[in-house]
Amino acid sequence: MLLISRVRRNGRVDLMIVLDEISVARIKAYDPAEVIWTQLPVDYSTRSPATIAVSYATAAEQREIELLSQSDPENWKQKAFDLLSRGFKFQPEKGDHDFGPTVLGKPVEGVKH
Repeated sequence: MLLISRVRRNGRVDLMIVLDEISVARIKAYDPAEVIWTQLPVDYSTRSPATIAVSYATAAEQREIELLSQSDPENWKQKAFDLLSRGFKFQPEKGDHDFGPTVLGKPVEGVKH
């Protein structure tokens, strides 16, 4: 599992969790992946998250991201986010929505259940 984080202009953090074949296999075996926020580098762990995304990368794509981080230290995170989210599309006809996650349990005003 690879983690890519970036700080927004407002000081909040975007985090991309990048799963590989091994991570996916472990999840399929009910061994959940986890990110412990306080274990992130201090520049991120002391800030509030803005967006947490989960993506997938092949071994070759992970190597590409590692090379980007070395060859383009100023822009590699944006390039990695772009690479890993290149398939993003809004498909309401397939149940996709803009209402956020479905929250189970005690109802909360304004949250889809």
